[in-house]
Amino acid sequence: MVTRNQVFYWSLPTPDGLEYAVRDGDWKLLLDGDGSPAQLYNVKTDRYELYNQLTVEPDIAARLSASFRDLRAEIETSP
Repeated sequence: MVTRNQVFYWSLPTPDGLEYAVRDGDWKLLLDGDGSPAQLYNVKTDRYELYNQLTVEPDIAARLSASFRDLRAEIETSP
């Protein structure tokens, strides 16, 4: 099994309005076009992403959301 030591970010607009994703370890946060958290999944225990944990794990969602905002700000200010 591969262990990732880096946070992954990507953008892939979807028909349901989700546009961004952040993955850190077992957690994946999906964000809407405004960058607001929409869905949170533990991909280790829920590989099909059936159980949204956004309201159950608000601290994890906040951490991933802050990470996304920091990266987005860095990209927008980069020459």
